[in-house]
Amino acid sequence: GHVWPQIGGRADHAMPNLSLNDSLAHQWAISVGSESGEGRCLSTPIVAGDVLYVLNNEGKVTAMKTSTGQVLWNTDISPQD
Repeated sequence: GHVWPQIGGRADHAMPNLSLNDSLAHQWAISVGSESGEGRCLSTPIVAGDVLYVLNNEGKVTAMKTSTGQVLWNTDISPQD
């Protein structure tokens, strides 16, 4: 799979050439947080291997399989105070 560790893809911001067929289809959807606050995500999602990592506006990080959307794990990293 492609690695997408930061905004713009890789550190050199060189986007890979994608090859797509004529019939794109929605594969899956998942909720990773509420729509309250200033937005659903605090950062750009990161992809490494077949895992998508998302940080929501409540301080929860969720890791899921890019191929299926299956949640692998999640944890709360919000400050305790």
